[in-house]
Amino acid sequence: MVSKEMRSHDLFDVSQKQMGRVRAISGLKDPIIQALRRVKNSGGRAKEGLYLSEGPDLCARAVRYGAEVVALICSEGYIDRTECVELRRLMPSSIPIFSCSEGMLHKCLEAKPTPPCVALVRRVVTPWSPSSHLQGHPSLYLGVDRGDSADNLGMLLRSAEASGVSGVLLGGDTVDPWGRRVVRASRGATFCLDLSREPKTLAGVSTAQAAGIQVITTSARAEYDYTQVDYTLPSLLLVGNEHHGIDEAVVEASDRCVLIPMLGHIHSLNIAVAASLILYEAQRQRAWVSAKSRAAERDGGVNVD
Repeated sequence: MVSKEMRSHDLFDVSQKQMGRVRAISGLKDPIIQALRRVKNSGGRAKEGLYLSEGPDLCARAVRYGAEVVALICSEGYIDRTECVELRRLMPSSIPIFSCSEGMLHKCLEAKPTPPCVALVRRVVTPWSPSSHLQGHPSLYLGVDRGDSADNLGMLLRSAEASGVSGVLLGGDTVDPWGRRVVRASRGATFCLDLSREPKTLAGVSTAQAAGIQVITTSARAEYDYTQVDYTLPSLLLVGNEHHGIDEAVVEASDRCVLIPMLGHIHSLNIAVAASLILYEAQRQRAWVSAKSRAAERDGGVNVD
């Protein structure tokens, strides 16, 4: 794996004098092209410690959301356009910028349509070490057990970031969160979420419970409605595989299993939709408790129920 301390110009043989200037890629054997090819699969991304952000919007978000961009690669037809000049200005001066033909970029990425620019971003795996309270507030984590849809995971991460989760546990053989489809569907949430991997979801559940965090699982066969849980407590919400749900051993180990009522013929929801409903119920409860606390302080500690 590439050392996190290694600077981007060391990775791609760019001298300090070349930093901030556009360097033309020499050919398919150029180190930057080789790096782009290696990170197209999960194993390559793990080995290189890098992943791809594709297109102007996501490249800009990577910088704005605090991800470590190590290189920007633009097609020759895009490099001097106003939009690209603005994108290049957004990049810190330490980030090398490259240009190549659209055909070379297409051969390397094999994407249709070929994006006019891509960024190589540092892949950061956060150790699963959850805490019951963060900055004085009860934590709220999201977990996925053996999620196998890249698009659904991306949408789930988007909702997780929007609802302010403390971190995400990716259990079992859940798809790679740094894959191109996940990154695209997340709209950049992968750039700013703490993402943890745990080969055995049950072990991740045990770690959370040992830290004083209640674990809430979901199932269509559950006895409790999802609104009947006290989410003002430190919580880990766990959703499961789109086809098989959460492993039964994990459900048995959880503190509460809940369902979302279905009133029509359809009796299952996409995991991104299901998790979003519950995450926002948690935030609704927490906002109400916070509002009551502020009101009590305003009224001199008098309970205003």
